[in-house]
Amino acid sequence: MNLRVVILISLLGWMAFFLGAQENPVAGEPQDNGSVEEPLLTEPIQDVPGIFEQALMLSYADGKSFEVVSNGEGISYRIPMDDLANVAIQVDDTILTDAESRVELLIPGGGVVIVTEGSSLTVKELDGSGGGVLDLGYGRVRAVVPLLYGDSRLWITGYDTVAGVQGGDFGYDLFADPESSGVERISSVYSFDGDVEVLRYDPRTDTKVTLLERIPHLISDDLMARVRSVEGPVRLRSEKIAQEILDYWNAHPLLTPDEVLLAAGMTSTADELNMLAGRLPNKKALRISGQVSFGVGVGMLTAAGLLKLLVKDNKTADQGALSLAIIGSASVVTGGALMGYAFTLPF
Repeated sequence: MNLRVVILISLLGWMAFFLGAQENPVAGEPQDNGSVEEPLLTEPIQDVPGIFEQALMLSYADGKSFEVVSNGEGISYRIPMDDLANVAIQVDDTILTDAESRVELLIPGGGVVIVTEGSSLTVKELDGSGGGVLDLGYGRVRAVVPLLYGDSRLWITGYDTVAGVQGGDFGYDLFADPESSGVERISSVYSFDGDVEVLRYDPRTDTKVTLLERIPHLISDDLMARVRSVEGPVRLRSEKIAQEILDYWNAHPLLTPDEVLLAAGMTSTADELNMLAGRLPNKKALRISGQVSFGVGVGMLTAAGLLKLLVKDNKTADQGALSLAIIGSASVVTGGALMGYAFTLPF
């Protein structure tokens, strides 16, 4: 093999490797969990003009039942039997899911909130542009929010922690602390995609104005902040998202039909949004795999060239160099293909 060709391939390979490493990673771990069941609710939101601007609209429901509390009165819905089209969760309403049910709600202006099993969520404010304030009483929720403009933010408050985004994919868990016999709470805020602002607060004294004056703790892709209320005011820290949280969302993807998402102003399909949580091959995983394969291949080609140069007129060395060159070339091609495919993915 011509040494100049080997050196040229090596230089080009390492240039591609380092250039590819400059891409921003996205959240999630790749998994293939198979197909999912068809949604039970596919009614288009255009049937309810006007209401959608002041309420979260039900876009998917799964399980047995949920309840909507409005003006102090609760209305129960049986998911398999009742007509769920045009169910609206308006400002000051609360939605409660039973232990076997979950719902997905469209946010006015684009976006969706997933309320999981055994959870309580109250709508406090909506700005009609994708932002607002939601209060998590207990349980687990996730919000997928397109890029918001101006001062618009989507905030989720809880027991003593508030999280806000101007676009992205994040979750909030609020459960009883088992170490305190259920008296205290554990709040977990995590990001699948985009920056999330997290603040501790005292609901007895803090207001929206005082919170906005503080510098928030920022978490980004694949990270979470976990708070135990018994600890009092402590400095927030970022850590990797707990495996239990990743496992849950990998097993429970977004299921709102694509036509409903697009009608609500979302620019991505459910498959594209679920990619952020790792249900489909994602850009980060493919790019890293491609870089590793490409780098190994370039290293093997370099080793083949050096072996050929340093050990001359040796049949065994020639065969070894040829084997390294063949395997290295295949690795370079595979790595290049993976990085090329990753480049075509939207996330």
